[in-house]
Amino acid sequence: MRGHVISYLSHRRKKFQTEFETLHHSLLTAQKEHMNSRDDNSYQTFTTAKPLLNTFVHTHAHWQTQLTKNKFYRWENKTGL
Repeated sequence: MRGHVISYLSHRRKKFQTEFETLHHSLLTAQKEHMNSRDDNSYQTFTTAKPLLNTFVHTHAHWQTQLTKNKFYRWENKTGL
């Protein structure tokens, strides 16, 4: 059972990391393209890439916050358990 949990968590972490890197790379590419060309198409690409990355990171941070909150609730707000 322990091996399955470790495998699942490492797979989930790698999936998050690759998706984050993909979104971050697309944002940087769109930003560089917009700075070089300054046309409407590059601006549209940049403004769609930025909220995608923001939503992705915010969702992950919200999930981590809820996990910590649940842990403190279960252990009666005692740290170090």
